[in-house]
Amino acid sequence: MTAEVSDRLREALERLDQAIDRLDACVAAKAEGDADSADGNSANAVIVERLDKLIARVELALAE
Repeated sequence: MTAEVSDRLREALERLDQAIDRLDACVAAKAEGDADSADGNSANAVIVERLDKLIARVELALAE
């Protein structure tokens, strides 16, 4: 059972890593077009906050 959980966790972390890479590329592309936009900066802050919460949830799940 531990190996099964470990495999599932590894797969989930890989998907999370890929999603972060896609998000990073999207934000970078948008930042080039909106370099001086306050909306772009606030959108980035929201994304960072969501990622921080997601990482905290993963860390909590690992601790249990």
